Order: sequence, then C-alpha cells, then structure tokens
Amino acid sequence: MKRQSSLFLLGLLCMGAIANADSLKFTGTELSNAQSVSITVNGTGPVSVKAGRLMFTDGANTFSTYCADALRFLNYSFNNYNSFTLDTNASDGLSRAGRILGANFASANTASKQAGLQLAIWSAIYDNGANFDASGTNFQVSNASSSALNHAAVYYQSVNQPLPSNTAVRFYEGIGNHAQSQMTVECVPEPASMAALGLGLATLVRRRRKSA
Repeated sequence: MKRQSSLFLLGLLCMGAIANADSLKFTGTELSNAQSVSITVNGTGPVSVKAGRLMFTDGANTFSTYCADALRFLNYSFNNYNSFTLDTNASDGLSRAGRILGANFASANTASKQAGLQLAIWSAIYDNGANFDASGTNFQVSNASSSALNHAAVYYQSVNQPLPSNTAVRFYEGIGNHAQSQMTVECVPEPASMAALGLGLATLVRRRRKSA
C-alpha cells in the first residue's frame, strides 16, 4: 500500500510540475535568511537583491524557482507568464543556465548554496563565459559572502554537463513590468516508471471501488 501511495504521489508531483501556469504570484524567498547581494547587470546598478530560491503560487500549488531576469523587479500580485520546457542542449546563456540549475537544484539547500546557484545562473545568462566571473562584462556582483561565491564557481562547472534524461527545466517567461522570468526543475518519469505509475494508479482505483 505504501508503494502504491508513493506512486500516486509521484504522479501528482509530475503532473503538477509540467502543467502550464498562466498566472503566478511571488510569495517570498524559500529561506528566511536568504542572502542579499549587490549586482550590476548590463551597466545598470548596482542594486541590492535577494539571491536565493524564490517561492511562487498559482493559487492552488506552491513551487520554488530561481530568477532568470535580474533587470525586472517583483511585486506580490498575480502576474501573467508563458511557460515552456527549456532547450538545455543549446549553447546560449539561458540554456547553459538551465543545465546549471538542473544539476544543482536539489543540493542547494542552504542560504549560501542557494545564493551561489542564483549567481551562477545570472552569470551564465548575462555573460555566458567559460567560468563563473563575479566581475564579468555584463554581470558583476559585490557584497556576496565568500561561501556563496565559492559555491557559484563550483556550480558553474555544470554548464557543460547534459542533464539526466529524467530532469527538465521549465522556463516561466514573464509578461509585464513585474512578471520577472523564472526557472524551475520538473521531473520527467522514465517509461518504466510511467508504466509502474499507471499500474499503481489502476490498482489503487480497483481497491477503492471494492471498498466502496
């Protein structure tokens, strides 16, 4: 029964992750101690921002993201987005940022790690260099902790690694002044997992019918 319940939960998580969300609301950072840094992007700044995992809701579900548009500010209202699965096999900065995110999303579980991952993502998007550079041409960061910078440098090395077949990156393209574009990771079940999921769901439905 536990296995069937786990399969059922996996199905809900995966279906929720790949569903398009047209209207999203920023609710805050995942961690209360998210680090503040000063960044300059394309010559604009410096501005003080929170570097870390962000939380959004579509009104029914809550999920976590990382910023993919440091030039656009957030508000706490619902804003419109177009969402799609990002092509992480390309060589442009956004695709490479997606590979960094996909490889390190789960392991970035502290404030300094999340700050480092966000800095690595911004560096890939705006400079797309061979390595993380806190003083890049289009992206510069100051007032970041040494730990966050070290994590950013390590995470950035994932830029040349393809994502596992069961991992994809969803891009939320903001529409409007306060719809800051976001990126998150979604699960892509393997064919065998999908078959087991379907079998588990079918068995669960049959058992519920028998007990009704």
